Amino acid sequence: MTTETLQQTSLIDLLREDHRRLKDLFSEFESGDEETRPGIIREATRLIAAHDRIEKKLLYPTVKEIVGEDGLDLLLRCREAHHIANIVQLELRLMPNGPRRYAKFAKLAEAIRMHMEEEENQLFPMIERADVDWIALGERMLDYKDGGSLEPLNPGAAPIFSTVIALGALAGLAWLAYDAAARKD
Repeated sequence: MTTETLQQTSLIDLLREDHRRLKDLFSEFESGDEETRPGIIREATRLIAAHDRIEKKLLYPTVKEIVGEDGLDLLLRCREAHHIANIVQLELRLMPNGPRRYAKFAKLAEAIRMHMEEEENQLFPMIERADVDWIALGERMLDYKDGGSLEPLNPGAAPIFSTVIALGALAGLAWLAYDAAARKD
C-alpha cells in the first residue's frame, strides 16, 4: 500500500487489517514448532498490545458516544475481552517457553478470535454508518504505529489503568508462585 492509500483508510479498515494479521499469526502458531512458537508469541502479543491501546483510546470512546444504551452491553463485553487478554499476556510474559505457555497462548488466541468475530460481525456494522471521521481516526492510528504518541482521550483514566496492570502483574506472580509450590507437593 502506498502512503496515499493508507491515509485514506478508515480506522475500522485498519483494525480489520490487524485482525487478519493476528489470525495469520494464530495459524502460524498452530502449525509451528518449539523453535518458531516463541517468536510468534512475541510478535502476536506485541500486535495485541498495540491494537488494544488503539481500540481503548480511539475506537471505544467514539463507539460509546454512538451506540447509546442499545449497544452498551456489546461495548462492555468487548472491553472486558481486552482486559482478560491483557491479564493473560502478563502471565505469558512471566512464563518460560514450553507446553504450558503454548497451551495458554492457544487459549488466548481462541478467545481473541471470538472477540474479533464479535467486533467484525456486531460492533463494526453497528457503527460504520455513524457520522464519524473514521479516516481521521485511521490517520491517528497510522501515526501511532509509525512511532507517534496516542494521547489519551480520557487523561484521568491513565493512573487507573496503570494500577490495574500492576495488580494484574502481582496476581500473575502470585499464581506462578502458588503453581510452583503446588508442583512440589
